[in-house]
Amino acid sequence: MNDVLNFIPYLYKKHLSHSIFSALNLFPDSVLKKNKELKGKYQGQKLFIIGSGPSIKEEDLSVLAGQNIMTQNNFHMHEQINLLKPKFHVVVPKYQSKSFDGDWIDWIHDMEEKLPDDCLYFFGKNTKYLIDSKSKIGDRTYYMNQGLNPLFVNKTDCNISKRIMNVPSAITQCLMAGVYMGFTEIYLLGMDLNQIVQLGAGRDNLRWYGHSKITANQAEKDIESTILKSGNIYFEHWKMWRQLNMIDNFAKSKNIKIGNASKYGLLNVYPRISLEAALKK
Repeated sequence: MNDVLNFIPYLYKKHLSHSIFSALNLFPDSVLKKNKELKGKYQGQKLFIIGSGPSIKEEDLSVLAGQNIMTQNNFHMHEQINLLKPKFHVVVPKYQSKSFDGDWIDWIHDMEEKLPDDCLYFFGKNTKYLIDSKSKIGDRTYYMNQGLNPLFVNKTDCNISKRIMNVPSAITQCLMAGVYMGFTEIYLLGMDLNQIVQLGAGRDNLRWYGHSKITANQAEKDIESTILKSGNIYFEHWKMWRQLNMIDNFAKSKNIKIGNASKYGLLNVYPRISLEAALKK
């Protein structure tokens, strides 16, 4: 009974925050307004979104050369990045304190060095001050702003020109961006989403590359330790699944197909399809 009573203040606080952000969505955001340039721009085309799951190590990514590719987070460090030439790169909103800005700046510089000169970026709006002051990719960068809570909504319109639901992982950002840009077919690769299982073998096994400059620091270690010890990792995964289903429902209403071409993993929201079949469609 005490656990239930303790949960009530949590829900009240989260609902209040959600309500405030929902109200703010009624007012235009000058930074997010730029995203409207991309709405429906790639209608009728196919998009491959490549994740960080360990299954990537078993893929022959060379078959994707010449396709519309969206990478995320630390994928710019992949040995075949020059062959893949991603058109889009998505980075999770900044979730570490300013004392770790140095790690983020170094990470962003790596992206500038490794990714194509015409690659379009999607960052969290709270990272804009670093992009503007510490990089040269500002003119190619679009921003997303989070704040809505999936506990209190039943649907999404994937409108990234407004505030979106809180980002639990880059997959929700990538899918919302892909749907918003009008891609008719979207295929996921290496989106294993089996962190709960992988953590049992140690945090070094969560991603195909091990660690990035922001996942190797103490801030990330503390976050992972806290959500695992408290059990919040299970709650956060449930909320992420809730988001993924809402995105799927909206995509279907727009005749957009989302398929999961990952070799394995826990993600079961989208129908499985082999990479070979996805390329032939």
